[in-house]
Amino acid sequence: MTQNTSVKFLITSAGARTEATGNSEVRQLLAAQLQMTPYLIEYLSRVAEAHQRGDFDVQTDIVREVGGAPPKSPDAFVAESRGAFGG
Repeated sequence: MTQNTSVKFLITSAGARTEATGNSEVRQLLAAQLQMTPYLIEYLSRVAEAHQRGDFDVQTDIVREVGGAPPKSPDAFVAESRGAFGG
């Protein structure tokens, strides 16, 4: 999140939605509205930066190996499990 981007973040807390753009604004909102510690904010920022760089874009066969079936996309999982989520 260190790059200038047009990414907007929606932060929902106690039913209120807040839109934030940019790293410093997001950090301020996380601290003020969600009362996150500086450590957690730094950690989440680093995870977001790694995600933006594609560090988590890896594919393994661990789901098939452990679960015995190929992995599903989040959309497919939710669609198949909609009843478990009350929908």
